[in-house]
Amino acid sequence: MYGLTVTSAPASEPITTANAKVHCEIPSADTAHDSYIAALITAAREYYERRTHRALINRTLALTLDKFPSSEPIYLPFSPVSSVTSVAYIDTDGNTQTLSSSVYKLQKNMEPARIVLAFNQTWPSIRLQAESITITYIAGYGSSASSVPESAVHALRLLIRHWFENRMSVNIGQAVNDVPLAFEALCESARVPDDFLSYGCDTWADVA
Repeated sequence: MYGLTVTSAPASEPITTANAKVHCEIPSADTAHDSYIAALITAAREYYERRTHRALINRTLALTLDKFPSSEPIYLPFSPVSSVTSVAYIDTDGNTQTLSSSVYKLQKNMEPARIVLAFNQTWPSIRLQAESITITYIAGYGSSASSVPESAVHALRLLIRHWFENRMSVNIGQAVNDVPLAFEALCESARVPDDFLSYGCDTWADVA
């Protein structure tokens, strides 16, 4: 099994309040909805990221595993991945060690990115306990909104306006307004395969 924690959150959002207000056709001088729009931006970004398995703005993630795989790669949730900060593990004596970067290789030219053993290398022996391995890495398109693909930004605009105009799950006496099909299409086209869900399956053998 695996666990995933955001240890350093995105420093900004991929869309500004002013930009979202333009799409919602709210005059810039009207600040009555600014706090609500800001909350919708964060909610829309988190929803899009969960749907697509993508990280829009850089954040640091810690992936914990119970053991190293016997032969499978280690897939890193959320794309794109720019770098691996460290691979730490608990050795058989119960001490925390940092694995040399020469032992493994980050393959980030694929989605999801994955960690594989370097040539003629083996995973170290570990103490068999929960969360004995912690992989710290950075995922995201960049540290600023200008790095985020326009298709993702447009998907957020669509969802923000939809939520702004439809604040109830069901509008009594009116037609139910689903999430816009354009948003669904943009999510589906950007969705990263969830290969990391193989964690915990039989392909992951115990390490002696």
